[in-house]
Amino acid sequence: MTPLSVCFINVFPTFFKEEKMMKVFKDLFPGKELVISENKEETEVGISLLFGSETNRCKRKILFITENWRCDVSPYDFLISHFDADFVYGKKNLYLPLFPIYFPPHILEKKPEVTAEKRKFCCFIVSNPHQPMRGDFFHFVSEYMKVDSGGKYLNNIGGQIPGTHSEKDIIDFISGYNFCICFENSSCPGYCTEKIAQCMAAGTIPVYWGDPDVCNYFNEKSFLRVKSHEDFQSVREKMKELQENLDLYREMYKENWVRSETVEKFSDKEIASFGEKILSYKR
Repeated sequence: MTPLSVCFINVFPTFFKEEKMMKVFKDLFPGKELVISENKEETEVGISLLFGSETNRCKRKILFITENWRCDVSPYDFLISHFDADFVYGKKNLYLPLFPIYFPPHILEKKPEVTAEKRKFCCFIVSNPHQPMRGDFFHFVSEYMKVDSGGKYLNNIGGQIPGTHSEKDIIDFISGYNFCICFENSSCPGYCTEKIAQCMAAGTIPVYWGDPDVCNYFNEKSFLRVKSHEDFQSVREKMKELQENLDLYREMYKENWVRSETVEKFSDKEIASFGEKILSYKR
C-alpha cells in the first residue's frame, strides 16, 4: 500500500480510539496506508475537526464537521459535513452525517427479531440537558407510563448505562424496550446523528425529533416523528395504541428502516470517489 501522510488537529479526546471514526478516512483513501503525522506544514492531507483552534498548512485541507456548530470554512479546500449538498459555501462537500459512520445503512437492512410482549415500554438516554424538548417530551410520555431514563439526565434506573454511540451496552439497553425517545441536540437539515440508528440497530422503534429531512434517508412508516410541541399529544397517543395492541406494533416493525437509495448514498464507493477528488487537488 502507498503511504499517505495525514495530520489531524482539533479532535475530541477519544477520537483516535474510535475505530468507526477512523474508518471514515480509511474508506476515503482506499489503497493508501495512512501515516499519522504531527507535521502541520508539509503533510499531504490535513484534517481538522471543531474541538480546538489549531491551524495547519498542509497540501490539502479538510474540515470534518461532526456537530451542528457555526464555523469558518474559508481556510479549507474540502468539507465533510452534515450539509446534504455537493458544494457548501463554495467548497466541495461530502455529505456524511454521524448515523452512517456508526451504523452503515446496509447493516440496518437486516432487522433483529424481537418479542414485543416481553419488552418494557420506552427508554430515554440523554446526558446533555440543554435541549428542553427532550425533557418536556419525557415528562409528557411518562404521564401515560414510566419511561426508563438510563443517561445522566433525568436518570431514574439507579445508575447510568455505560458506553457511547454504537457500543454494546447502549444497544443492549435500548433493545429491552418497544420505543426509545431519541431527540437530537438541535434541529438542522441533514444533521442526523447516530441516535435514530442506535434504536434501529437495537430493534426498537425510534421516537425522533431533529433533522427535518430525516425521511430522505429513513422510511417514515418505520418510526414515530415529533416535529414540534404540537405533536406531543398525537405521538403519545400512537405510542399508547401500539403498546396496547402489539399486533399493530408488529406490523409497524415489519417496515424497512432505511430507504433503498440511502445504502448507495453512503457506500464505500461514494466515499472513495470523494477521496479521489481530494488527492487530485492542487492548490
